[in-house]
Amino acid sequence: MTHDTTSASAGPAGLRPLLLPACLAIVLVCLIVLFLYLTIRIGRQGRAPEVPPAPAPSEIHAYAVDELPPLAAYLSADLDAGRLRAAPPSDWFVASRDKQHLAQFVLDRTGQSPLPRIRIDARDAPFQQLRDVTRENLPEFLALFPAALDDATRGATAGRILMLMVGDVPCLRYTQNLEFRVGPRKYAGERGVLVTLRQGRLYTVTLDVYVGKLDVYNGDAFAVMAGLQFLPPTAPGLTAPDQEPPLAETPGTADAAEADRSGSPAPAAR
Repeated sequence: MTHDTTSASAGPAGLRPLLLPACLAIVLVCLIVLFLYLTIRIGRQGRAPEVPPAPAPSEIHAYAVDELPPLAAYLSADLDAGRLRAAPPSDWFVASRDKQHLAQFVLDRTGQSPLPRIRIDARDAPFQQLRDVTRENLPEFLALFPAALDDATRGATAGRILMLMVGDVPCLRYTQNLEFRVGPRKYAGERGVLVTLRQGRLYTVTLDVYVGKLDVYNGDAFAVMAGLQFLPPTAPGLTAPDQEPPLAETPGTADAAEADRSGSPAPAAR
């Protein structure tokens, strides 16, 4: 009687001669990969680190005066202790000015609709490094200006302030979504702010509108900013802005009833 000498225990023993070459091949591949990695790393260490290219300068958006709505006559009284002259858009009205603003322009003379409105304000800049803004130093003004904002506005507008040339006036612009309260009523609205710097003072032209109407009236606010005339003060400190005589409500060249600007396009950047 014969016996089969092949058993289950003999299987692994038969595979052992094959395992050794396979292991050697895996080790060889690992050594080759390690060699290539070290070669590349050493080569990189031998070179100077590459300097990333400088970011492109921020764009300055330019608006020509002939692209903007016309202005009415200049106000009879100079503003900000004789430092400033301003004019409303031709179809807006000069509202009675309160102590908080140099001038205020409204589209609805009756006051039944408080918005849109344009306000002009001035205050000393909280920084001394720059006294007058020009096209050339607009980036410096952009870097300094956030110090003039309150914390909430600074956070809401971070990275969203634009540099503009409106006519010959270099300025910055930012927008906000706000809720306006007029008497007992509240209005959801938008605000567009233009600000320039002259003689160490920040001059702002603020446009307040109902939601969705900012683009409709941007051109009017831009025209007011482009039309600002800056004068040397006749006597610094002689007259505070809130002590100037009140301005009577004065119509522009068109009646308020004809001033439907819903189809007026905003000026396009060039």
